[in-house]
Formats: sequence, C-alpha cells, structure tokens
Amino acid sequence: MRIYFEVAVLALSLLLASCGRPPAPSAQSASEASDLTPRSMLDMGDPSVDAWIIADVSRGPNSAPWRWTGQRPMVRVRPASTTPNTKLHVEFTVADATFKDTGPVTIAFLVNDHPLDKVRYAEAGSKKFEKVIPAGWLRPGEENALAADIDKVWISPRDGAKLGIILSKIGLVD
Repeated sequence: MRIYFEVAVLALSLLLASCGRPPAPSAQSASEASDLTPRSMLDMGDPSVDAWIIADVSRGPNSAPWRWTGQRPMVRVRPASTTPNTKLHVEFTVADATFKDTGPVTIAFLVNDHPLDKVRYAEAGSKKFEKVIPAGWLRPGEENALAADIDKVWISPRDGAKLGIILSKIGLVD
C-alpha cells in the first residue's frame, strides 16, 4: 500500500512540476532582474523568484515553498555586500520517490562557476548545505551565479522529464 501512495505522490509532483510552465524568460525578464534591488537569498515560494532563475528550476505560478530542479539548477543573486564569512546556503530535499530509482546522489555546489564543494547524499530527506565562499569569488553589487550540479536525476518513463532535487532556498548568508 505504501508503494502506491509514494507513486501517487511522485505522479502528483510530476504533474505540478510540468503544469503551467511558461516559456523561457525573455531578455527583458533578465534585465528586470538586474533592475531589482539587491537580493542575497531566494525563497522558492516567493512569487517574484522567477526573475532570478537562470536555468533548470521549474517556473511559473507556484503556491508551494519549493520547486523541482533539473540536473543543473542555477540562479542569480545580487548581494549589496559580502564579508569574509559569506556562505553559500542551500535548503533542499532529496525526494524519497526519486531516490528509490537513482540511489545516492552527489551534488557539486558552484559559485560563479567555481566549484565550492561536492557532497554525496546517501539518504533521501531534507538537507541543508552551507559553506564559506573563498575571498574574491563574489562581486558585491553585481549579479553572481549560484548553481548545483546533480550527478543523477530521475527520468520520467512517461515523458522524459528529468527531476533532480526539490529546492526550497538558495542564497548567501553571513
């Protein structure tokens, strides 16, 4: 009975992730993100977060405080300032339903294309990653790219959709 419940949850998640996806943002959307006030932390439940997504994070109307990612989710942040203790902070979930097929996953965390760390997650569940970013990697007052590179994603046998992790928050903290 539990397997039917998990399959139903996965199917519902896939449906929600694929429904109502708008086309990729236009150049105007990207410039609108540049015009927004400095922002260091992105909460996936925030309706304005789409302007800060670069790639591989589900978009569109979303009342949930999370978003499915693909294999290489990437967002932009624009910190007003940084300190020597500024850390990359990511809150996410390795979904039990996808983990059953993929097994352990290794995620590389990147800041402006610099590999910050690579972590293997041997169990499904809620996770938090946080690590100090080396000096010189961030550009205060400018856009900076934060990314994760997931070694194995779940691929839907129905439509080929690729699901990585469930992202809740990503950004910079001191």
